[in-house]
Amino acid sequence: RAVQSVHTPNTKPPTTFKMESAQALILQAEQWIDTSFPDSPLSPSTTLIVAGVLSLLLILLTVSRFFGGQSSSKGSRTTIVLAGVTGAGKTTLLVKLKEDTIVSCVPSLRENRARFALNADGKQMNFVDVPGSPGVRSNVLLDVMPHACHVVFVVDSLDFARRSSEVADLLFDVLSNRHIINHQIPVIVFCNKAESVIAQGMDSIRSRLAKEIDELRQSRAAAPQDISGHQAAQDDGYLGLEGQAFDFDHLENEVRFIAGSVTENDLDQLREAIIELAEL
Repeated sequence: RAVQSVHTPNTKPPTTFKMESAQALILQAEQWIDTSFPDSPLSPSTTLIVAGVLSLLLILLTVSRFFGGQSSSKGSRTTIVLAGVTGAGKTTLLVKLKEDTIVSCVPSLRENRARFALNADGKQMNFVDVPGSPGVRSNVLLDVMPHACHVVFVVDSLDFARRSSEVADLLFDVLSNRHIINHQIPVIVFCNKAESVIAQGMDSIRSRLAKEIDELRQSRAAAPQDISGHQAAQDDGYLGLEGQAFDFDHLENEVRFIAGSVTENDLDQLREAIIELAEL
């Protein structure tokens, strides 16, 4: 496991409160005190102190509500998210892990959810298979990412050369998601169908993805977007180190590459990684 570091520049200006707004809050609080306690007059200094305290509580409540929807506790992050482009083998992998059987699957138009243990003595885990279709996956990813304990990003090693840009684009969106960054969620890149002699090797896939993400990082710098395709209104961090070519080892969250095959039942390394990361 690589030791990773990241430089995440703060692209947002610090939050400030205008003096006029604070004075308005205090004035409203004073009026409330006068209305609520007409028969219990308070000295001007005491009234000002009480009004200031009430105003501060209101500000803290507003800030907590603003950030409350953007955070999630470790206890709420219990889902393993299976992501990847259409046809990568996510649903086949999910069924194989759960039922130990191979099924022929058509591209999913909705998420598939399951709960099961990966071994006889293991704990039950939640899995969500996210559809690969761009028109469907965006909303699903936004919904499930706050609950992710880690992500299994499935890549079709046979088809990678033709679709490397599409794969890198989605992986970039996953890695730059606010929940992945803020909670340092591990990502497993599972290079499926590695048994074929014409499949792209794991090291080759890693190298190509790093190059593609480096280009995406530059092209998106002027107008960063989130996974829904809208300009990011979130404090997503800069992926990697500024001034250096992108490298997965520069990220704070672990990105682990594993080669295997669903059809050949070469999944032991993947199973071990999922169990290991779920226990962190």
